[in-house]
Amino acid sequence: MTNPLVYYAVVGVDGDYLRDWTRDSAPIVRYLYGHHQAKLLICHESPDDQTDCSVVATIEPQLTLEAIGLMAPRPSAAGSRLIAVLDALLGAQLDRGAAHYGAAHAMRLGYLTLYLAALKPLAPRDVNLLLLAAYLHDFGQDPLDNSADDGLSRFSRYLTDRGRIDLGQLHATFAAILASIGQPWSRSDTDRLIQVLAASGVSGRTKQLRGWAADIRQLDAIRLGSPADLSRLHDDDAMRLLYASRQELTLIPDHTPKEHS
Repeated sequence: MTNPLVYYAVVGVDGDYLRDWTRDSAPIVRYLYGHHQAKLLICHESPDDQTDCSVVATIEPQLTLEAIGLMAPRPSAAGSRLIAVLDALLGAQLDRGAAHYGAAHAMRLGYLTLYLAALKPLAPRDVNLLLLAAYLHDFGQDPLDNSADDGLSRFSRYLTDRGRIDLGQLHATFAAILASIGQPWSRSDTDRLIQVLAASGVSGRTKQLRGWAADIRQLDAIRLGSPADLSRLHDDDAMRLLYASRQELTLIPDHTPKEHS
């Protein structure tokens, strides 16, 4: 039995094809990076049926940063303050890690989180959780480190200089960060964040949050010189942020990590 395949195309607002059907999402994404007034079409069909696709998902035109700024609700002021606090606290340490995983990368993820939150919209607690995930997922990333440590483990070790995750210290740190901008944070929020960052087999709302966090990271794949992989973007709203992700990279470019002794 042949597994269904996925095909992509791009049409203008008038319905005319701008890019014909293809299984390769790279040229499709590259086109969308430069043309925000275009709709993405996705077809799930077998190869023989592809030319007459019966079920097409239509993703509405790409959003620009200017359009997102005019939307209601606008990206939250609290979210912007949290990004500023996280950048002040963690930016220098992030820039000690691998190229393309520094403070600029985390800040872009943070703002893309706010844009996705405006499209949903997401509850403030969920937004705060995703913003922390944006800053912690790649924390301390080192291409020469072959260990299985994740960003959360490296962050915990940064806080306590211990070899294991200190849940109490992590929770106290997160609660203090959120308190600094007048936002609540509970132990259950810490548990959910850990599940989003490090756990497997999650379900329900936590699985949804983990999927959004992964989509946001995929949107910033453009920093590596390759287009985002549409097969790894599973949220329709995230797919509308491809153009905005290119704008973000222009506004907040990566910079060369500083030399350290």
